[in-house]
Amino acid sequence: MNKEIVNRMRSIAREAGRDLIEWLTFKPELLPEPHERDAGRFYETGDQLIQTVMAAIERRQHVVLYGPRGCGKSYCIGEAIKRAERNNIIVEGAWTKVQGNKEMSRDALIEDDIILITDKDTGGNVLPDRKGAPLLRRVNRDDKGRPKHTAPSNKATIKPLELDYADKKPFVLFLDEINRFSDGILDSLLLLLEEGQVAIGENLYQMDVVVCMTMNPPGYDASARTLSPPLAARIGQSFRLRSPSLDVLSDVILREQVGDEDQDWSLLRRAALVTLCCWGDPNADKPGLEYLSGNTRDLLSETLKKAKREGSPGVLQNAMATISELCNFGPDGRALGDWYSAAYAEAKRESVELGYRFNERVKVKPIHFDRVSVRTLGHKIQDAFAQATNPGKLARKENAIRQIAHEILTHPETYNTIVGLRRNIDDESHLKGFVKPICRTDLLVEDQVPDNLVSIVRNKLLSCGLSGDKDLERWSECFDRYSPANASCDLSNILQSAKIIEPSGQTEIFRSVGDRNFAQWIGERCGESDSQKSDSWVKLEISENFKSCVEKFPVARSEPLDRYLESLSVVQAGLNAEKLKEDFKDICKSDHGFIRSLGDELDILWHHVEIDDPERLLHSMSQRLLVLLSDQQSVAQALHILSNIIYSKRLGQGTKRFKHLIDSKYPLKP
Repeated sequence: MNKEIVNRMRSIAREAGRDLIEWLTFKPELLPEPHERDAGRFYETGDQLIQTVMAAIERRQHVVLYGPRGCGKSYCIGEAIKRAERNNIIVEGAWTKVQGNKEMSRDALIEDDIILITDKDTGGNVLPDRKGAPLLRRVNRDDKGRPKHTAPSNKATIKPLELDYADKKPFVLFLDEINRFSDGILDSLLLLLEEGQVAIGENLYQMDVVVCMTMNPPGYDASARTLSPPLAARIGQSFRLRSPSLDVLSDVILREQVGDEDQDWSLLRRAALVTLCCWGDPNADKPGLEYLSGNTRDLLSETLKKAKREGSPGVLQNAMATISELCNFGPDGRALGDWYSAAYAEAKRESVELGYRFNERVKVKPIHFDRVSVRTLGHKIQDAFAQATNPGKLARKENAIRQIAHEILTHPETYNTIVGLRRNIDDESHLKGFVKPICRTDLLVEDQVPDNLVSIVRNKLLSCGLSGDKDLERWSECFDRYSPANASCDLSNILQSAKIIEPSGQTEIFRSVGDRNFAQWIGERCGESDSQKSDSWVKLEISENFKSCVEKFPVARSEPLDRYLESLSVVQAGLNAEKLKEDFKDICKSDHGFIRSLGDELDILWHHVEIDDPERLLHSMSQRLLVLLSDQQSVAQALHILSNIIYSKRLGQGTKRFKHLIDSKYPLKP
């Protein structure tokens, strides 16, 4: 017996010695440097990010979006919440938004506030009233205003809160600019993010809540701080947003402001380019430029080359160099919309002075943008100097803005030809030829398509994501071949020839969701004989055939799985997308939604396994996976796949502990 104990002790000592040697000699694997365009995994405002945030809400995963002012952080979360309501992921109105404010008390999210109201029933007396706590706005209260709970007794340690809706769906807390809150509020979030619990008085309550947050990059300005490590570790996903690209500025931000008004879109694209040029020389050594995408920096470099060859000698180069010298960050995403509004007001003022009626629409011209450039863009550029003590530098900066705007706006023959700036969808004459083959003849004015109809079609193309020249070529081919003269032809053959629908197995599907949505929209523009519908502009037989074709081919090709897997940060850090597909295929089959969820968990594991508490991380991940899979065996299988993938590439101590925990707590059944 004593000999057996001695042998076991020797074995334990040998294993401990090997572990000690391995720990002393361990060298972390050097990860390959990502391409500079992908460094830091930047995201951009748009449908894909909104869908990702909505999916995180569905999985009860806390998220934070951070980036410079005006990059669309609040917009993306707001839209994701609206879509979550429409898709029945959350109950309508089961969310609240709180703006960052360092003056708020520690318990401001869970404590009611006292406000003063004017009571009309008592002749306008000012009376105190209670303003409900943001986090408890959908919680039922008793007669004394205390939150109700569903625990079997008041002696329960943790009491589930009683909500005013029966569905077991989460409540969304939207914290805008979280790093501007006080330290007290940030500390109070730890328990909420970790366990979904809130402490009210001496009681601890359970609440199904998802926290969505936005923040400016730490150091962006004096009030933008770094989140504490404990708080950051409890956030499921973080998305680093870049400043909007040229297409987002003109096709999303500006389109919402201009609407269906008849404007010169090539001019508006150049105005968007001006706001990007106000970030300065793209080749300068300046940290702020990392918030511009690689494509945007390439566009700015091409603009400088074009100016050097064909523009005013040295004007644009010197002006952008001045901005790089004097400023840290360029205009935010809202700047272009504000600039357009100011230019439109200037055009309206000029129109009234010339004797036109005030309610008449006006067309904005380069001179209107030029006049208001400094007063709308100057204060939106973050200076690297103090204006009060450096008036000379302020004058140089404002002069540089004026020169950039004047040079680009007043030389369309030079800058409209830049690759990436000029598009057929911005050419009014091209769009008129695009629409004319299917337009009702009684709507034509002197054999031309009306300007307002061109704007409507353009906006629809943009909303469907069909802004590329090749997209317009495909649909132009379809319309030309399927004009009113030969509407009896088989539309499905024409759509297939134009590569709008593609074969998939035994049937055909639309090439993209945008193609299907545009075809459906054409099918709804029926040309009624009485012409009473304001949106009826397509020939009746053409519209009906498009409608039946959409019903015949209702499916559209989704985003390829390969593209999603290649976008994961673990792939950018050195793993192979093909290996991921091989590892996932046994339990994922063809369920792309689950593959995405598992891929997101892999990203979380990759980033947090070495710095986080393995037990807490495992508990958090298993709970999220259980929501997706509903049975423990599948959760165990998914966790083993995740740990094996990351263990094979990154043999750190945190990974070892995490894998050991999975093996002991989630053993796979034979």
